[in-house]
Amino acid sequence: GLYKGAGATLLRDVPFAAIYFSCYSRVKAAMQGDRESLTILEQLVAGTACAMPAALLTTPADVLKTRMQAAAGTVGSQSMRATAASMVKAEGLGVLMTGWGPRVALKAPALGIALLVVEVLSQAGKDL
Repeated sequence: GLYKGAGATLLRDVPFAAIYFSCYSRVKAAMQGDRESLTILEQLVAGTACAMPAALLTTPADVLKTRMQAAAGTVGSQSMRATAASMVKAEGLGVLMTGWGPRVALKAPALGIALLVVEVLSQAGKDL
């Protein structure tokens, strides 16, 4: 149905956000040091760099979510646990990392830019 894969989506998105934002907070503080703020380029680098491990580490949940959503409404539709088990049994453990390269390559710069926009708008709001 409509919510097929919602559990797998949460399994992907909650850890992603925890990794991404905690990493960004630490990297930003380390890069900033005693300065008032980071440059735009530094913010972009920090956001992009932190999206890389977050995207990589949550790839298995993304693959699982995609498989579940693709099978939704079909005879082969299964629970999250059953889907994961059947994937690994049929294709091996490596199936859970399918597409990790394109995922990281796409998500990292996109999220670096998104967080940069948030930072710039946040700073602009303070200057009003």
